[in-house]
Amino acid sequence: MTIKRLIASLGMTGIAAAVIPMAQAQDEGPIPAVYIGDLDGFSTAEKMAYAIGAVQTMAYMEATTSEDYALAACIAGQERVAYQTLIAGDADDLAAIEIEASVQEACENETNESTGTLLRASDADEWFGGGRSETERAMFVLGLSDITFFRVYTRVDEEVSTCVREMTQVIMTADNAFSESFLEAPSDPLVEDLVDKPVNVCLE
Repeated sequence: MTIKRLIASLGMTGIAAAVIPMAQAQDEGPIPAVYIGDLDGFSTAEKMAYAIGAVQTMAYMEATTSEDYALAACIAGQERVAYQTLIAGDADDLAAIEIEASVQEACENETNESTGTLLRASDADEWFGGGRSETERAMFVLGLSDITFFRVYTRVDEEVSTCVREMTQVIMTADNAFSESFLEAPSDPLVEDLVDKPVNVCLE
């Protein structure tokens, strides 16, 4: 199934079926890593949602693993760099990998003063409570999922990273128990539970 077909089907069937405490994806399995060419035809807002999900996840991981908060703030401020990477990149390049490289390069440039902050629990309604379209919600989660997958893949192994990919994509749709419980008590920063819970479950 292509990314376009999967995203288009969100409103009708959902991507995942819920179980406690997390969910397992349906028979099709998790959506694989997005290539830049896969995003052709998506709107600016939808591509930006992917970029924001990726950048927010990178910034959160940087803050929690290296505790380099200045670097994390720089990463969080590179949404436009990430978006431009999706516009100008080669169609055959993996979107998350290219965003990682572009954002890291931007933050290594001493003249780059762009900084940002992590999304907070107060932003949950915008991203997961109906403030954004279903497709933007899904694209945000895909950005988060791709970054998390590649980070875990390079540090642990493929089996764990595939499990993490499946788990992170659960919140793409609103019609499951995890999405409902997350909206009742979203993590702060917003991506914390969406990254840490899948990783912890898959490492067990």
